[in-house]
Amino acid sequence: MPVYEYVCRECGKEFEQIETLSEHDRTTVSCPDCKGKKIERRWSPVFTVTSKKS
Repeated sequence: MPVYEYVCRECGKEFEQIETLSEHDRTTVSCPDCKGKKIERRWSPVFTVTSKKS
């Protein structure tokens, strides 16, 4: 499952949340510390493993 990184624009807390793709599309994220709704998504590197040789 993907790990999404966020930062709260109200308190400055950075946090991660594990969600499926469908959960991410329908979930409203709030800060785990202050429960704020002004959340900004951070871009992070992605690592994938495949069964095919490159």
